[in-house]
Amino acid sequence: MRKERPMLSWIDFARAFVEEQMSLGKNRLLIHYNSVWYRYLKTVWIEMPAPDLRAKIRLWTDKYVWIKTGRGEGDPYIMTERAIDEAMDAIAALSNLPANTPMPSWINTKNTAGPAPDRILSFANMLLDLSDPKHPCTLKHTPKWFSLNTLPYDYDPKAKCPYWLKITKEWSKDKSGIPNTDWVLLLQEWFAYNLLPDTSRQKFMQYYGPRRAGKGTVLRIQQAMLGRNNCCSPTLSSLGGTFGYETAYGKLAMLVSDAHLGYGSDKIMVMEAIARIVGEDPIDINRKYKPPISVPKLATRITVAVNELLKFPDPTGKTAARMLMLHFANSYYGKEDAHLTQNLLAELPGICNWAIQALPSLQSPTFRFTEPASSKKLLQEFEELGSPFTSFVNHCCVYPDLGGKVPIRLFKTAASRHFFKLGKQEILPREFKEYMRTICPQVRPALKYWQGKLTRCFTGISLESVREDTDRKIDSLKAILSKEKSSAHKTKPKTS
Repeated sequence: MRKERPMLSWIDFARAFVEEQMSLGKNRLLIHYNSVWYRYLKTVWIEMPAPDLRAKIRLWTDKYVWIKTGRGEGDPYIMTERAIDEAMDAIAALSNLPANTPMPSWINTKNTAGPAPDRILSFANMLLDLSDPKHPCTLKHTPKWFSLNTLPYDYDPKAKCPYWLKITKEWSKDKSGIPNTDWVLLLQEWFAYNLLPDTSRQKFMQYYGPRRAGKGTVLRIQQAMLGRNNCCSPTLSSLGGTFGYETAYGKLAMLVSDAHLGYGSDKIMVMEAIARIVGEDPIDINRKYKPPISVPKLATRITVAVNELLKFPDPTGKTAARMLMLHFANSYYGKEDAHLTQNLLAELPGICNWAIQALPSLQSPTFRFTEPASSKKLLQEFEELGSPFTSFVNHCCVYPDLGGKVPIRLFKTAASRHFFKLGKQEILPREFKEYMRTICPQVRPALKYWQGKLTRCFTGISLESVREDTDRKIDSLKAILSKEKSSAHKTKPKTS
């Protein structure tokens, strides 16, 4: 026979439910944050679907006969679907966490806040305070630590990763077979950067190389080290869609394998999405079948693996400025080790320790990611693929050249010739001014003498093959350009 319980108000009902069903001591295990329910499960907060909460309320209320108080006192209260809705509204009010609360953060701590949230790393057996990475402190798991992320293995400060160190040394070799210590160091710094929710370096990574070169293996180990539930793996094309940001919410890393942008992809929207995530911009997130939310930033690090360099329309080079690149130069096609991933997964605690070793330098205010020589060349190539103007400046100009000068008409004609060789359209005059201000900020227009005549020139830059003492004139360069275009037009095959 069910017991009778008085029904005072929905808030009293909600308080009784939370205390009896969703509390551990004085700590509540249920919160309502950004229109989503979360419950604390052993070591981490996880999303609780609304139907699950409704079922739990229904089962709990069925244990008692709820008696009305006040008007209609003494009558049993029938728990209809509408009544459950009222109960959930009251529980939401009682368990509400303000939308402006950052994630991760300490909650329900009053005046005793814990260490800086962006220095806490959660393992299966403890919380690790990495405020001083050389002397980390251990903390017990507590519901007061509001985070959706925890690593799926125990912290072991003595764990090693000898096989991982051996294989990364092998991957770092260039065509001459010489290991590259800078390559390994950049990989270590990137793994460390993915561990904590600090995204202040505003960088993303591109793994580039031929097939079967190790890129996919590194992504799998990176995902395993961070935890599958802490990563998302969308396609690049989906980032430009209506719900592109949804999968990245609450994740440590976005890992995109075999990234490719086809002709049907909106490359500008994809580039804009990457720039907003990496640049720590405030983002409005549209969610399927849920209310949209606004977050001050998405603490998600982006890593993409490609067989060919991505081609973004990026005239000003802002994407290249925020990109890191690791070149996997050697292909092991036909020589694959089928047990490689399995052997490396056995060293996850050691690989995590290897990444933590890079945190002291990473947390320095003057830190800069290591750049191997091969990465610098590829980054320049990536920038030039998206910006013909940058390609022109790199290959045809001397910049900065403090004493340099070049007539503006001559400069524009030389640029048009370079664009034509690349198969690109000429830049419109208004765009030309914008690119000059962005890519060559030290260049200024001024009246200067050129070959004895007062001419409008660009100062602070010069053309590689043209100096004032040469006899090449603007008209001759235009004639060369006209001849090249005419020749290309004649050799173009006719189409029926």
